[in-house]
Amino acid sequence: MGYDKSESLDANDLHAIKYQGTRPAPGYPSLPDHALKDVLWDVMKVKENTGTILTDSYAMEPPPSVCGLYIAHPDSYYFNLGQVALDQVVDYASRKSLTVLDVEDALDTVLGYEPKK
Repeated sequence: MGYDKSESLDANDLHAIKYQGTRPAPGYPSLPDHALKDVLWDVMKVKENTGTILTDSYAMEPPPSVCGLYIAHPDSYYFNLGQVALDQVVDYASRKSLTVLDVEDALDTVLGYEPKK
């Protein structure tokens, strides 16, 4: 279940994050924008290869589906993104051709300011 051939992990070990590497997913503190799933779906042709689809709110169907980035390096670690400032939201919106409001909605849990609605 791990990356290292010497790992022999049971479910409790996996839940306690005793494996080598990290497995962040869109929606995790380091990747708060669920819309990144669109990129993964396109690049990996997920719908065509697995039949798994994304809903308008980026939930995956069928429900037991999982999505993440799997990083095997032994020095990798989980981290939090921290609070995002308005100038960062404006820049991100520009790079993704989105409105600031759309980005604020997507990143609402990590905004370092109160958005004007």
